[in-house]
Amino acid sequence: MERSVESATIEILSGKDDRLLRRILLVADFGVDVPEDVRKGLGSFAGAHLTFDLTIAKPNEPVDVQEPADAEPYPD
Repeated sequence: MERSVESATIEILSGKDDRLLRRILLVADFGVDVPEDVRKGLGSFAGAHLTFDLTIAKPNEPVDVQEPADAEPYPD
């Protein structure tokens, strides 16, 4: 398990003039050291692929959030 990350990339985008965050993209592939017979049985399930993509389309613009009609108070 020491080297379970097979590959990973990260991309961070910000505005040239305002330097506000616009996007973070993280892509990673994880492998698992398992015996060959187990790997054959698991096939593509022996490992994982992660994609995390956060995009901010209109930074610092007002956001209108409507209260749900059935909202209840948070318990103390």
